[in-house]
Amino acid sequence: MLAMYIAKLLKPPVKHVGLIILYAWGTNADKQLANILKELGVEIIDTININVTPTDNDIKRVRELTIKIAQKIKE
Repeated sequence: MLAMYIAKLLKPPVKHVGLIILYAWGTNADKQLANILKELGVEIIDTININVTPTDNDIKRVRELTIKIAQKIKE
């Protein structure tokens, strides 16, 4: 997979991430990206799947995710 090869070359200094996946990308994108990040030793805090247009609940979940990420960074 090209994305994995590039990610390994770049070695991003990332420890924690939140994934926001649009169904327009395909329903398997979250699993593929999660596998890449796990191989790099990155913790996935949460994954939010959005069906093309975000709902109010999706926006709320994204806000909550940003708070979780900020808390992880402060630890």
